[in-house]
Amino acid sequence: MAGGLILIVEDNDKNRKLVRDVLTFKGYEVIETETGEEGVRIARERCPSLVLMDIRLPGIDGVETLRRLRAEGTTRGIPVMAMTASVMTEDRQKIMGAGFDGYQSKPKQTLSWQSRSSLNVAEPEWRVAHQVRAGHQPQDRQGARPDDPAVAPAAGRPGDRVMDRRVFIWATAASLLAAPLAAEGQRAGRIARVGLLVPTAPIPATARLGITQDLPLRLRELGWIEGASLVIEARFAHNRPDRLPSLAADLVRLNVDVIVAVSPPAITAAKEATKTIPVVMAFSGVDPVRAGFVASLARPGGNVTGVTILATDMAVKRLEVLKEALPKAGRVAVVVNPRNKSTIDQLAALRASAPALGVQIQPVEVGRAGKYADAFEAIARARPDALIVTSDPEFFRDRSLLVDLAAQMRTPASYEWREFVEAGGLMSYGSNFQDVAALVATYIDKILRGAKPADLPVEQPTKFELVINLKTAKALGLTIPPSLLQRADQVIE
Repeated sequence: MAGGLILIVEDNDKNRKLVRDVLTFKGYEVIETETGEEGVRIARERCPSLVLMDIRLPGIDGVETLRRLRAEGTTRGIPVMAMTASVMTEDRQKIMGAGFDGYQSKPKQTLSWQSRSSLNVAEPEWRVAHQVRAGHQPQDRQGARPDDPAVAPAAGRPGDRVMDRRVFIWATAASLLAAPLAAEGQRAGRIARVGLLVPTAPIPATARLGITQDLPLRLRELGWIEGASLVIEARFAHNRPDRLPSLAADLVRLNVDVIVAVSPPAITAAKEATKTIPVVMAFSGVDPVRAGFVASLARPGGNVTGVTILATDMAVKRLEVLKEALPKAGRVAVVVNPRNKSTIDQLAALRASAPALGVQIQPVEVGRAGKYADAFEAIARARPDALIVTSDPEFFRDRSLLVDLAAQMRTPASYEWREFVEAGGLMSYGSNFQDVAALVATYIDKILRGAKPADLPVEQPTKFELVINLKTAKALGLTIPPSLLQRADQVIE
């Protein structure tokens, strides 16, 4: 639905129905559950636009549920509002201290149901205690304030009537979803249109992570709310690079405000399709200067800027770490996507560094997108000591399958993104997906507020993390050196 998805976590059937009725009437898709544990699972899988949650729940309470949501990268950016029977001083301190984005006191009694035709969220008789934590706002903007009319009228004036529960809860949701956050440079009523050009097929809706799931969350943190102040026009090439030029041309015809291009082939297609619409590079694994995307990193000079990942350097570092974990490894297979020049560059860098490490590189190409059987049959015949999967959007999308195939062959494997390790892979070394997505979002935000891409230097991730899965190591019969475990940013046991 156009309004977005709202998750209700409430154990009282009557209360849950009241909230659901008004939100569905207003055009929102609603999913509901009774427990915090189930709420965390649903939020992880569905990435809702908002969570409305009772703080008193069976099992884990609302505060613990919030802590778990904030602990995961895929859910930490989702706004969460607490619903409580009363907001006494101690409750307010507990709620806001826990990190909720706002709170709402429930009426002490349920008033008679108002006619749906009379439901009006603009009534001046709201009694809303919603607050937005100042610490949750970006430093470069004022953001929403408790006394901001765009969020809600002030609470507690004498003579205010306690409202019907349906209107009461809807007002809370509307304060976050119906109006853009008051952000510097954002014109009232403006709807920004962001084009997203992706070489792969869409990530399944149940997937925990992907650019289509993460980017809207990062933009929301900057005041751009999908369905209110933001429209994302996504185009997917379904692993057919030859389709990217026509998809880029389609975004140009739509006259989007900015195009986010994922991977070098998409960046090339976007750059060739327009010289005027800003193009933001996302997850580019090639040198953007050598590729001709920008004049220099400091001064891009055209309509292209964004984030570049040091894919070749990271590939070499992963080989070094892999060799440290497996000192006796002499042959390392490298999975390459021949449709992505970045993976070819990574292979060349690995070949150049291999002799110094006493390693022989065995390249294996994935001939057709998503078709890994032939490649892994070749790996099985070669019987390498270890495996490296190069950085590539197709491989990231199919990470669970790649991890499973490596496990079936009992081959130790190294990857760029930690999400492979969370799926059961042995180890990863590289930047953090959420950090990169957040960096891409800052470029979009600056451009939508008037900055020119020619004046925005290209940036690279500055934080890299080593993640090791000890459970996988034990399953493979491996002993990871203690010195490497001590350097790891995370060890999964």
